[in-house]
Amino acid sequence: NNRTIGFASVFDHHGAYVLGGCSPLSNMENYAEKLCDHIKGIVAEAIQVQGVEPNSTIRLIFHLFKDASRYYEIKAILETIECFADYKIEYSLIHISYHHPYRLYQGEGKDIVKRGTFIEISDNWALLNMGVQRSTPLLIKIDPRSTYSDLYDLSKQILHFAHLSHKSF
Repeated sequence: NNRTIGFASVFDHHGAYVLGGCSPLSNMENYAEKLCDHIKGIVAEAIQVQGVEPNSTIRLIFHLFKDASRYYEIKAILETIECFADYKIEYSLIHISYHHPYRLYQGEGKDIVKRGTFIEISDNWALLNMGVQRSTPLLIKIDPRSTYSDLYDLSKQILHFAHLSHKSF
């Protein structure tokens, strides 16, 4: 009967599920601290499960429903990185949403574009058609504070991982 606000699913670079976890409900006063503890725990467990050696590169990709706050999400990520100084940690903060004014049509506007259609709007923004029968693509925004920002690579990851969580789309 306890609610949760935090969860994490960890996948390797091939999309194989590694582990997941959830954290107890938190208030805003200790949200950054609880988020940091949660991320540290997930990263530590992933390092152990995958046998990641020191000095290896670890890439953390955060799919957020909102823009990241420097007082909460960024603070938690940077504190986590400090705790794992033996590793080269890169991170991306990605805001994904269907709530935007963009629509995609093909031809004379009668046909829906193909699944996987990718349109780069700017260096950090793209539209991605997820294959549903509607004209609204997914808007992908990479936070400019991210240390890894390959928009095309991250968009492909979102497209491929959508199969793992089809109810979200």
